[in-house]
Amino acid sequence: MNRHALAERIRIESQILAFVREAMIVALQAPITTKVAPQWAERSRFLIDSFERHVSRLFRIKWEVDDQFLISTTENPGLIDDLVQLEAQERELSLELRDLGLEARGLAPDNVANLYAYRQRALGFLERFDEIRLRECKIWLDAFEIEIGGEG
Repeated sequence: MNRHALAERIRIESQILAFVREAMIVALQAPITTKVAPQWAERSRFLIDSFERHVSRLFRIKWEVDDQFLISTTENPGLIDDLVQLEAQERELSLELRDLGLEARGLAPDNVANLYAYRQRALGFLERFDEIRLRECKIWLDAFEIEIGGEG
């Protein structure tokens, strides 16, 4: 697959993921009362499942370019180290996201305290996810500067 087609797939999946992420934040931050707890739990399950599917899809697409990308970074071993560390962090995120999905499927709407605790874990996950995505952007920008021979 050529780079433009791969970049387009990444762009589309990233855009979908951004929409699902925003929906998750809105849903997670909605008030939780005993009256709306069943709907809150159902929304959380639906959105975490969707988020998990899109993250998995995005990670699979991104690492299809791994070999091509590593070839262009052989002049900068530090960049390769950053990529290896990023991939490890993404694997950890995937495991944490899977656990959040499993937890969401077991949420009991009659236990509002657990729903609040789940909300905090899910929002904390989204923060870590965003931090790693920002780090990833920096790595790609650094690689692009090296590839085109510029330094800023």
